[in-house]
Amino acid sequence: MGSEQGADVWSFWLLRDGADVEAITEDLVEEAEQAGWVFQTLDPESVEGGETYWRAQKYLDEGLAALVFRWDPSSWRGGVELWLHLDFAEEDIATPAISVMRDSSYETLADLRDAIEAIGIRCVDYTAEAARRTPGSQRIGKCNDRLWMHVFDTQEQARAHLQQSMNLETTRGQAYVIGPNWIVAFSDDVDLGEYLTGELGGEFATSGADT
Repeated sequence: MGSEQGADVWSFWLLRDGADVEAITEDLVEEAEQAGWVFQTLDPESVEGGETYWRAQKYLDEGLAALVFRWDPSSWRGGVELWLHLDFAEEDIATPAISVMRDSSYETLADLRDAIEAIGIRCVDYTAEAARRTPGSQRIGKCNDRLWMHVFDTQEQARAHLQQSMNLETTRGQAYVIGPNWIVAFSDDVDLGEYLTGELGGEFATSGADT
């Protein structure tokens, strides 16, 4: 009728006694993160009624979306209720208005960060101190609790750094997407690796595997 409209989706499930709430929570967080949702905290948010909330955000084409799931241990229906809510969030920063081209080079960490956010992954922990230079003309920065970013002057420098990192015992279980002059590093996660390569381009590699 000529005015802005909101949209939200919610549902709930009733779990009977004996359900493994902790395992279900871990599965929910893992599946959401693999789909590009970034949780605002690793710890649940408690409220007075005893309920606990987990909150995440992700950029969609229509704007910044918000995902919330919560446990209600005092349901009048008996057992424990799991509520899931999807809505659009009020933004404190503008939605990145950029078009991401696969296999692009990035001059700065901020450019790579903008591309990552434009494909729906929020860099909530990106800070200025992460944009420091290190030997070999590498710039390294943190995107969020799961993703680290590296930008180099040349592709040769990027591949040399990747090879060196993958030979270290301390990087076992790590995964990487390497582009023309950049690397995105994260804990070994095939689904996330495939998503990143599908959106940003580059090659997916895991520690201990050939690049």
